[in-house]
Formats: sequence, structure tokens, C-alpha cells
Amino acid sequence: MKLLAVLNEYASLFKDIADQDYISARSNYRLRLREQFFWAGLQALEKYLKGILLFNQRSIVQYRNHDLSAVCKAVETIPWIDLCWPATLEKTLKRFRELGDNRYLSTDTYVRPHNLLRLA
Repeated sequence: MKLLAVLNEYASLFKDIADQDYISARSNYRLRLREQFFWAGLQALEKYLKGILLFNQRSIVQYRNHDLSAVCKAVETIPWIDLCWPATLEKTLKRFRELGDNRYLSTDTYVRPHNLLRLA
């Protein structure tokens, strides 16, 4: 099997699972499950960004620690993708990373309505 076909297959899997994580995050938000909302949101964002990299034949092996900003910067280096990120992107990515990776309750979490809007 050719490398491009394998990369596209993995990228499709990332996108499909990211869609499921996104639906889970929205459901968790409505159910007021804070930690689960941020975890599923973090996972969705990370998989969408990594899927974009894979679809564009970029490596993702160096992005293992949920550093959304680093993955986002890697997506920005793809010359044929012209993205217009919102001004609040860095703050949003930082919030999802800090609170999404909070499985052991090392920090207090709270959800505001704009968190859901920024995930959308």
C-alpha cells in the first residue's frame, strides 16, 4: 500500500473519531459534566488538527503531549491552507489543554457559555 493512501486512511480515522469527541463534548456541556466536556473538547481539537497534518503529508509523532498550540502552528506552516484564526484562539487552546488534561482534578474547572461557542 502506498504511503499517501495509508496517511489518508489514518487522517480519515482521526477525523471520524474527532467528530465523535466533538459530539461527546457538546453532550457533556449540556449535561454540565465539566471535566468530561473539556477532555472531549481537547481530544476533538487535537484530532482535527492532527488529521489536517496527516491529510497534508505532515508528521504528527512529535505532538504527544496535547500541546494544541504547537499542532496549530504546524498547521499554519502548510502553505496552501489559508486559515483565519479567531483572536481568542491561543487563549481557547490553552484553556482546553489545561482543563482537558485535568483527569486527576489537579485544578478547579468551571464552564462558561463561551467555552462551547469556541469549541464549535
